[in-house]
Amino acid sequence: MIAKKRKNKKRFLTPAKKSLLFTILLLPLVIYMAAANIRLNEERQKVLKDLAQVKETANTYSEKEKNLNSLLTQASTPAALEKVARESFNLQKPGEKILVVKKEDAAASTSGVIATKEAGFSLQTVTDWVKGKLGIAEK
Repeated sequence: MIAKKRKNKKRFLTPAKKSLLFTILLLPLVIYMAAANIRLNEERQKVLKDLAQVKETANTYSEKEKNLNSLLTQASTPAALEKVARESFNLQKPGEKILVVKKEDAAASTSGVIATKEAGFSLQTVTDWVKGKLGIAEK
């Protein structure tokens, strides 16, 4: 058998044309992927920044929660409840007397009288009463 010569057919897509066509088809895809990558990276940075803010806010709220829990623990003790009852509601134990001395205002400072819960008390009367209860004699 003798090998027959083949005729050289002209091909439409030569190797050079194939690589050019391949490049033309892939170039838009590469550009699109690069743009998408840049956009995703920007969104990632934004999300990381927001996450840092949320973590900071969470830390702030956890600190506030710890402070409030400690205040709640302190406020639920019998001594704290008694203090609030005495200061806010002017409650007293049996046998105790409450004496409230208010700050001097401009009119009372000239006369030397301190306004109290009960009218008619002066500073001298209060000091005499305290000295009498404590047993301090005047010289």
